Amino acid sequence: VSGDLKNQAAYWKEHYNTDLGRGTTDEYINNWRKGHER
Repeated sequence: VSGDLKNQAAYWKEHYNTDLGRGTTDEYINNWRKGHER
């Protein structure tokens, strides 16, 4: 997975959350940013 956050979110959605899952790529990105704040 590239270092691009949008691509990471798309990978997560496809491989871990699936199309039927409730999580969104925007939610993934927001949660990632919260978890990596300095």
